[in-house]
Amino acid sequence: MVEYAKDMHPFKVTMKSAQCGISELNVAECVWRADRKKNNILYTLPAAEQLEQFVDARIRNAIMADPYFRSLITGSLNLKKFELKHNTIYFRGAQNRKQIITVDVSAQYLDELDEYEEGIVYTLSKRLGAAQNPVKRYYSTPTFDSTGISLYYYGSESQKERGSDRRVWSIKCPHCKMWNEDLIWGLNTKDLNVSDSKFSHYQPNIVVICRKCGKLLDRLSNGEWVAEKPELSDYCHGYHISKLFSFGTDLN
Repeated sequence: MVEYAKDMHPFKVTMKSAQCGISELNVAECVWRADRKKNNILYTLPAAEQLEQFVDARIRNAIMADPYFRSLITGSLNLKKFELKHNTIYFRGAQNRKQIITVDVSAQYLDELDEYEEGIVYTLSKRLGAAQNPVKRYYSTPTFDSTGISLYYYGSESQKERGSDRRVWSIKCPHCKMWNEDLIWGLNTKDLNVSDSKFSHYQPNIVVICRKCGKLLDRLSNGEWVAEKPELSDYCHGYHISKLFSFGTDLN
């Protein structure tokens, strides 16, 4: 996640599992951008009520509790708008087109994009029309192929979407020295107690293995991001983040 957080490419797409810290990282980037850049920013979630709870619980309290961030406040700090260092972060529910089209911004953060109604992302992209160096951040748990975040990550020739460079986290096996690009449940896990699965005393014991040699693999070991489509890196950086890489995930 360190390299992910450092990546300031203008267009970044993240296809992610739930509860893996992506929203928190992008909120932090929002506040950083308001502090260090001359940007007005739009942060959206599918529903206004959901967004207000998110802003109240995770963002406003964090700013108010920190002396440095508190010193940046130059105006409003409510559930719909923050004014920090004379830059504005707007918070909007994506279901309300009227609220969306009233703001012109230089940076957009579209959270849980797969829950947006058809046409909303296009409408939002028009709000960047006047920006000299527009910034786009799309991130969501995927739902269906060729829609939502999957469309922007993989692309679609029929829908004229180029897609991203498809970065996957890759771990080198210490035994066979082969790289495992993007841990996959069906290929990189093994239940050591599978022989007991028919008995009442059965308790799973899931381990991660190298899909090349089958030996144990430390899923939290050092790795690197590898782009499957490096020819698209100038256009869009795409990240696939699985819970198999999260230390807090109980594989059993």
